[in-house]
Amino acid sequence: MPFHQTALTILILCFSTAFSFLWVNSPLAAYNLQLIALLLIFAVIFFRKKRITAFWKTLIGLTAFNIAALLLISQTGNLNSPLFFLIYFFLLGLGFLTTPPATLITALGLVFFFLPFSSAQSDWLKLGSLFLITPLCLILGRQRQEMEKQEKINLALKEKRRLLIKRLAFRKLPASCG
Repeated sequence: MPFHQTALTILILCFSTAFSFLWVNSPLAAYNLQLIALLLIFAVIFFRKKRITAFWKTLIGLTAFNIAALLLISQTGNLNSPLFFLIYFFLLGLGFLTTPPATLITALGLVFFFLPFSSAQSDWLKLGSLFLITPLCLILGRQRQEMEKQEKINLALKEKRRLLIKRLAFRKLPASCG
């Protein structure tokens, strides 16, 4: 992923986390579910457009999931929410779909999002678990990227072999052979 796409991903994911934090701490927090519904409707409409690149579809999907997960978790008890595991899935998906800096900075942003809601020692353990899962997400994401790169190389080699066989098959035989 080019640098400008990585920077844009980091910026938008941090902005969506900050937006969620401001929304949760405002009087509008009573409308969390309505915002989630609007967000999902927007995402579905956006994904139906054919001219949108894969990068933008990924970025909008990650942003929608980030906001929806944070609003749901804050609605159901913040760090004590039974939906807190959604953050782990989000970080795992982020590791697969983006670069390591984007994953690390977003994980740090998520820790800052939940930091004001932590009071007990178990809350600090949950915040620490976000940092512990981040390297795993990075390793799995890097392995996936290497597998995709190797698959592209294999496809290119197959195409070269196919073209070489095709050339050899249609090559004119010398006059002495036929």
